[in-house]
Amino acid sequence: MNHNFRIRAAAVFFLALLSAGCLRAAAVAPVRSVPTRVSPDPTVVQFRKGVQLLEKGQTQEARSVFEKLRDDHPRIGIFHADLGVTYKRLGLLPEAIASYQRALEIDRGDAAIYYNMGIALRESGEFRKAEQAYKTALVIYPDFTDAHYNLAVLYDLYLNEPDEAIAHYRRFLDLGGGNSDEIQIWIAALQKRTDPAGAAP
Repeated sequence: MNHNFRIRAAAVFFLALLSAGCLRAAAVAPVRSVPTRVSPDPTVVQFRKGVQLLEKGQTQEARSVFEKLRDDHPRIGIFHADLGVTYKRLGLLPEAIASYQRALEIDRGDAAIYYNMGIALRESGEFRKAEQAYKTALVIYPDFTDAHYNLAVLYDLYLNEPDEAIAHYRRFLDLGGGNSDEIQIWIAALQKRTDPAGAAP
């Protein structure tokens, strides 16, 4: 359940490129009898290549693509965010966190970036910072199923806050999250920890 969440829909990416001036709006052209083929924007081609490399597990190659996109277009947050995902897969946690932070300087409204940063922060042992990242993701997107799950695990295994863990496990199940039988067992075990009547004499 601790998998990486895709950063954005393609439409948002294209809007970001357009607003940054990387894509040009179509000019009014005279009517022609034969339609012309429009060449794809090189930035879009490279972005797609990076995503495909990441999906194929060719992480070092994806890193090279996303680092160049970041350097060429430093004001487009998705390039920093996807580079963060790439660094995370390579085990470069400080670099991943720095990339997510840079992406959030550009776009603070992206729940997925906070979520991915929360995972990297937890793996770095920054448990309270991870908590805040997950909670911010849930402020932006309250029905973010995986964020509820990962926050519940954080409270359960790392922060020893069983009441909070129970609340987020239950919200995860309410939203249709999987492994319901297993999670119900976890909830029952947590309830024994919080209910003095259920404690062993």
